[in-house]
Amino acid sequence: MKNILVGTLLGISLLAAAQQAVAPSTQSNPTQMPTFRAETELVNVPVVVTRGGKPLAGLKKEDFTVLEDGQPKPVAFFEEVRAEARTLKPAEAPAGSYNNQISGEEQPAALTIIVLDLINTPSLEQGNTRQQMLEFLSRSAQRREPTMLATIGRQGLKVIHNFTTSPGVLVAALKQVKSNMEGSHQTTTDTGFEQDLVGAGSIANAQDVTKETADIASSMTAQPKDLMSMSAETAAIEHRAEITLIAMEQLVRAVGGIQGRKAMLWATGGTVCEPGVSNAGLHQGLIDKCNRVWRLLSTNNIAVYPIQVTQTTNPGFVSPGMINPNRNEPRGMQTQLIFESFAKYTGGKVCSFRNDDSCYREAVDDSSHYYLVSYYATPSAKPKWRKIGVKVNAPGTSVRARNGYMTAPRPGELEDERKNDVALAIISPIDYTGVPMTVKWLGTAEKDGKRQYRFQIAVQPGGLNVDENDHNHLKLNIIAYAMDRQGNRVGDVTKDLDAHMQDRSLVMLKQQGFGYTDVLEIPPGDFTVKFIVRDDLSGRMGTVTAPTPKIAAGR
Repeated sequence: MKNILVGTLLGISLLAAAQQAVAPSTQSNPTQMPTFRAETELVNVPVVVTRGGKPLAGLKKEDFTVLEDGQPKPVAFFEEVRAEARTLKPAEAPAGSYNNQISGEEQPAALTIIVLDLINTPSLEQGNTRQQMLEFLSRSAQRREPTMLATIGRQGLKVIHNFTTSPGVLVAALKQVKSNMEGSHQTTTDTGFEQDLVGAGSIANAQDVTKETADIASSMTAQPKDLMSMSAETAAIEHRAEITLIAMEQLVRAVGGIQGRKAMLWATGGTVCEPGVSNAGLHQGLIDKCNRVWRLLSTNNIAVYPIQVTQTTNPGFVSPGMINPNRNEPRGMQTQLIFESFAKYTGGKVCSFRNDDSCYREAVDDSSHYYLVSYYATPSAKPKWRKIGVKVNAPGTSVRARNGYMTAPRPGELEDERKNDVALAIISPIDYTGVPMTVKWLGTAEKDGKRQYRFQIAVQPGGLNVDENDHNHLKLNIIAYAMDRQGNRVGDVTKDLDAHMQDRSLVMLKQQGFGYTDVLEIPPGDFTVKFIVRDDLSGRMGTVTAPTPKIAAGR
């Protein structure tokens, strides 16, 4: 057991509250804040309803029937959502403070994430894919929805441009993405496959050396140990799939805290991970990563729109770079099945550059007007797929919703999952928004040749989950991780909070949020610090990246 955090909840010592006798809560809640209960999980299902190709407005809760594994589920919450097409920008913070919050994030926004999957696209087709995406964005010149552009390569996730409402800006950013293998006939198994991204951040050299996390960064450039017994070909396929899943998880967590349904347009040649099936032939570690990503996609309301970029091939041709070698389906058939699975289980649709110019428009429209239908389900003892069915009592309508979700034990009970989450957060090139938080530098001091930075982390009211059925249980993992420009660790602070709060502490948490103060001791120099808060009861995470404050001359 690690050290228990002595934190401050706006003047109330959580450690003192945890040490006192805890009685069942009898006070009424002064604010409406959702609480976490171990015996149920809330399943949110965005439902797109159209008639004649246009969104249908005005439906009521009584018009919807939700089935889980064929059994009707009472609708607990219902909302007709009209998301705004607005500019997304970081919330303002006082001087010396940094946050991961979005201005006006309490209102849903229609977000689109465009992902160029270079690691799973054969080199022969990368140049064509890039050109088609440029034309794709140019045709969307009149759209003004916030859109992010990212790529997935051998070194993982790279954010080419954060959310912008200008397609022209994205076109300019995309022109910076160059392939040094364009026009070649090499496949994705070739060791020379790499991208030259001008002006984009890289996580190639990032390292994770905290005591309780695995070195994920190293695994992205070295052969995974559990794949060594496989053939080189099979290992390469699964290694690319693992990098793809890591990048997807980082993207999902980066936008998960933003309200509303999100659309991910994924231009790719395909991968080997499928939802709701056995994934026969994959090693267990990769299957677990697949399941985790599928759960994150559903819980964060992200619909995937796979864009098939590969050319039509001879049905008898089997590409070793694009197919699970333990199956005998041709490349095109297997890829198409995986695309359909991604779309079906997230509520998106399969697109193509060549014959579906409406994909971007439909993805945006789907996220602009939909119904959010929620119900309670009982968690399973182990990861399990459950089917979802949605029926709407409105003649002549077309209904699209995700067809399943992955249920699992509470994240707080899975130690390996927590370690993995922290490791990925450290190397992520983009901050997570699942826990809304602000970091403020409070001062500096010199001691024994090292520099001490005092900091404060503040989590907004409603940003953390509390299990009131378990005596107001709050469980957090808090980390401040300092690194140099090459991503090497120079120091860190890692603390746990595991407390059962008195009722008065719970009231304060709901009204005013959570605050924690500590000191980070590192060598003199200019460094970057990543602050991480993981809510262990829900698995949600927030991160804030901040430079160390400048020290005045003469100090």
